[in-house]
Amino acid sequence: MFTTFHALRYKGLQLEELCLGRLNLFVGPNNCGKSNLFSAMSLVWELEDAGLNARMGSALMDKRVPIQSAGHNGPAHIHFRVNDPSSERDLFIEWPGSWTISGLPGEKHPLPNSLSVHHASLVPREIARPQAEAEVDRLDEQGLHLVNLLAGYLKHESHPARLTTELQPLIPGLTNVRVFSGGGYRWIQLQIHEKWKNLAELSDGTVSLLLLATLLFAPVPLGVLCLDEPELNLHPAWARVVAGWLARQTAWSQVHVATHSPELMDPLTALYAQGEVRLFVFQLRGEGFVLEPRAPEQLATLLDEGYLLGDLYRIGEPALGGWPW
Repeated sequence: MFTTFHALRYKGLQLEELCLGRLNLFVGPNNCGKSNLFSAMSLVWELEDAGLNARMGSALMDKRVPIQSAGHNGPAHIHFRVNDPSSERDLFIEWPGSWTISGLPGEKHPLPNSLSVHHASLVPREIARPQAEAEVDRLDEQGLHLVNLLAGYLKHESHPARLTTELQPLIPGLTNVRVFSGGGYRWIQLQIHEKWKNLAELSDGTVSLLLLATLLFAPVPLGVLCLDEPELNLHPAWARVVAGWLARQTAWSQVHVATHSPELMDPLTALYAQGEVRLFVFQLRGEGFVLEPRAPEQLATLLDEGYLLGDLYRIGEPALGGWPW
């Protein structure tokens, strides 16, 4: 779990130090840097696998992206702290080809040609198709290992009932979820109104929903999860339910969510006002975007008037940002 994070010159980021909590919302228009922030966090996890002492936990989504040049203004610099205050470190990335982390033995280390971005994004339809049987502990770059990951999770005694209970409000008639095997392949089936349906028979929104539920209600403890626009493919009413999932999940020690969805923000307003959700807003300043924290005190007058976070986003409240005009 990150407690602080700050990045300079990585994919154009110029971030001041962020003080992060267990659930963090990032709001801003397209091309403001939300995905690049998640990429920077994921870069730390990838290089941590190559030698960082403090283990920050596994991640389920492993999406490969190319390394981009830091430009001509010096090496990219990512400064971060995890749970233990003594874990404060600096990561420097130089092009071409090397990285160093303060506090680790040795000098420079080779930089891979590509690095993993650990976050869930747009869900490809291929997830719903049968997949060859395999034992996995994370999703591949497209999420295609969902069926195998779910097969392992469903072996936990309480997990089938928990998953079904969370999905029932959004899938009327749902009574069970299972992974069916045959001929060396596995596929996901949902029992709806006493009939088993293959996931491929259901909507893209249902596929996205099942992936999110699998991520958020994993029956094993995990580390840090980034969700980039989890509302994609979902009905607005479903996004409200997913917000409740974010608040109730216990598998992940920390979750970061980048969103454009007022419906996702609305149900988190009370937790935000209590300081249990932290809000960060990308604002256009001069020729670029900066990421600014928004403490509940800064929106207290509007919240006292009965506005929800999503309401403020819908009306283009400047303090919340997120609108490109």
